[in-house]
Amino acid sequence: MYRSIYNYTATEKGCLSLKVGQLLMFLEQHDANWWRMQSESGAVGLVPSCYLEPDVKEMVVVMESIERAIDVIHSQAAMNSGKYTPEQKANLKKLLDHRKAILSEAKSPGIRASSSKRQAPSKPGNVPIHPHRPAPSLPGMSTKESSPLPGYDRKRSPRREAPCVPKTKSASPAIAIAIANSNSNSNNKNNNNRKIHFYEFSRNFDEPLPARFAADLLEQLRINTGISYDTSFAAAETVISHIREKVPSTAGLMGRMLQELWAEQVLSSSYHQHLLITHDGQGIDNILRALTEHKDDAQQRSWALDMDEPIITKQLNDLLTLLSDARRSVSSAVIRQEEYGHLESLVVYFQMEHRRSLRLLLLKVFGSLCRVDQGVIPELLCSVLPGELASSMQTYPDDLELQLSCCLILTMIFSTAEPVPYWLYADQLDSDFVNYVVQCVEEAPEGEDGDKIIESFVHLLLAFNQHFTDPKTNIVMNVLSELYSAKTVSEQLMLLVNREEDPVVMFDYPKSCANSVFKIFTDLFSSPSTSGLFFTADMKVLIEIVLRQLTDLSPGEKVRTEYLALLELMLTNSDYGSHQHMCSDLRACLQRIRDEEAPESQQDKTIVKNILDKFPQYFS
Repeated sequence: MYRSIYNYTATEKGCLSLKVGQLLMFLEQHDANWWRMQSESGAVGLVPSCYLEPDVKEMVVVMESIERAIDVIHSQAAMNSGKYTPEQKANLKKLLDHRKAILSEAKSPGIRASSSKRQAPSKPGNVPIHPHRPAPSLPGMSTKESSPLPGYDRKRSPRREAPCVPKTKSASPAIAIAIANSNSNSNNKNNNNRKIHFYEFSRNFDEPLPARFAADLLEQLRINTGISYDTSFAAAETVISHIREKVPSTAGLMGRMLQELWAEQVLSSSYHQHLLITHDGQGIDNILRALTEHKDDAQQRSWALDMDEPIITKQLNDLLTLLSDARRSVSSAVIRQEEYGHLESLVVYFQMEHRRSLRLLLLKVFGSLCRVDQGVIPELLCSVLPGELASSMQTYPDDLELQLSCCLILTMIFSTAEPVPYWLYADQLDSDFVNYVVQCVEEAPEGEDGDKIIESFVHLLLAFNQHFTDPKTNIVMNVLSELYSAKTVSEQLMLLVNREEDPVVMFDYPKSCANSVFKIFTDLFSSPSTSGLFFTADMKVLIEIVLRQLTDLSPGEKVRTEYLALLELMLTNSDYGSHQHMCSDLRACLQRIRDEEAPESQQDKTIVKNILDKFPQYFS
């Protein structure tokens, strides 16, 4: 791209008139002094090349885009153990060719550094007074017919050549900033010391930064590159830090930029109204309002038009992309509007929408919203969504994808142990539903699909069980107590307790409830009817796990206290006396804890004393 530096009035057919600052695109070279160009309006014609200079900003932007795209491909390959896919290799080659072409264009003799001392033409339409440029030769005139400017020396002025035009399409955006500063053709002795600059770099590093510099920088990265907010932040931080390190003269300015960048990440989350007017905020809000319109239309029609499915599908996919890539505080600010009004509309729309593909996408949206904002979970818990999900699971038992999706969202909703409305237990998530979940686990088919069902449904049981404080009124325990055997459920629970993992911890915000795996074991061993679900082999493994924890954990750790309480329940409500596994090791461990003198061991010593007094037949 080039910009005109003088006004020019075309006097012959086939030429373009120019105004100062007009942007044009190079098409081809007509001769040494005339280029065929295309204006922004689409007009094509010949223009005197001496009236043009490269558009530096456009060139830098293109170079930035190319470098970003190259960096993204390298990053994706690095995540894949350094292996490049055929598509990545092809795209990388195109980008490198494009970069080479632009650098070749930059090095062509026709490109020069911009000069603030250039004189403007004496009057519009006339040849500018510039001793180092030949006057343009009009099309059709011979070189002899063209008159040079007064004082112009042909021997001292190199012939101006047309730029090298890249043959690849413009690259997609990515991360790093390219600043080219290279020597022109070293074979030309008259140009050996001449350098090509893409732009003039300001040396006034004490100049204050513009207001909202960091916020605008991150916003532009998100808009122009399509990468996520987190990646945009990492990109900006990396580039600024690199410049500060490699160009010491910029250290002060780059340091201020980094400080603003870090402050932006911390402080801007509190400015709710600002978050709503960002590019991502507007995008999320517009899609949610469009979905609300679809819901209202469906309410008025009471039936769905199949022709709107592609439109709604695109909107939902775009929403998922934004929720994934946008800054979390932005998504949260949008969804919290009008006391989670958008969320309520989505729930109603899910309840009304019966097309399977759209329901699956809506479930993904609910999952993304749960990850974005902690306040979404209690809102969904008090809505009709849990009942709809439970009903869908029981209505379509053969639809594996729908089963797993509904199960996952229910697990998310119950994962934080928020208080559950009483009517939810009575109407939808009752003993029949819990029994359905348990039977799905026990009767799961062999193979990968069966493994997915077992894992997902056991996680749902763990999350749902967190909401019950009294084992006697616990629906999960009541259902399990009526079963003669729950082999698969007990096996999965043993695997989880041995790994010391809590699969219900699904989000990065604080979890106020106890470990879901530990709680369900405590509930199961609170009654002989449920502790009997574990076979003797499982009981022995569990004793070994408890002993390992009591040996490894230090005085004052809450987990050790919990394991001691669990041991007491196991000794009370199971058939430990029939095998007395690891009895002598348990005795030694309990006596060691009893003899501890640290004040933080007092609660543990109290439990140990109860165990030793209650079961002298084992530990006397």
